[in-house]
Formats: sequence, structure tokens, C-alpha cells
Amino acid sequence: MPSLKELKQMMDSDSATKVKFDRQIISIAKSTGAKEVWTHDKGVYKRCLTLGITAKSLADIAPLPEQFGMDFPKESASGLH
Repeated sequence: MPSLKELKQMMDSDSATKVKFDRQIISIAKSTGAKEVWTHDKGVYKRCLTLGITAKSLADIAPLPEQFGMDFPKESASGLH
């Protein structure tokens, strides 16, 4: 895994604290054998992909299918079908 200095260079706009936190997330995922990581952070997302961990975000969740009404025949007067 790259050093903190190398990570900082990869993520120029991020603070050192954020880089440490992101590194922790990725390290824990890697050490526990996680197959995927859910994140909104672009840096974590990209880094996971380079390490072979599937990265996903809420945008990857397909919307629920559109619901539609059903027309049922009217019941007979006896109530038996």
C-alpha cells in the first residue's frame, strides 16, 4: 500500500486527516477480504477499483420497477368464484 505521502499526492485536494481515514477504510476492507465497498467518495471509489475491490455507490442501485394497477373482474352476487 502506498505511503501517506504518496496517497496525499494522489488526492491533492484532500486533507491529511481525510486521506488517513480513507486509507483506514480501504485497509480494513482489504484485510477482511471484502469483495465490495459502498462509498460516495471518489478517491475511495477509484482506489478500491485499482486494488481489485468492487466499488459501488447508491447510484448503482436500480430504481424500483414502476407499479401498475390490475383490473379484476367484478365479483358475482353470490360471492362464489
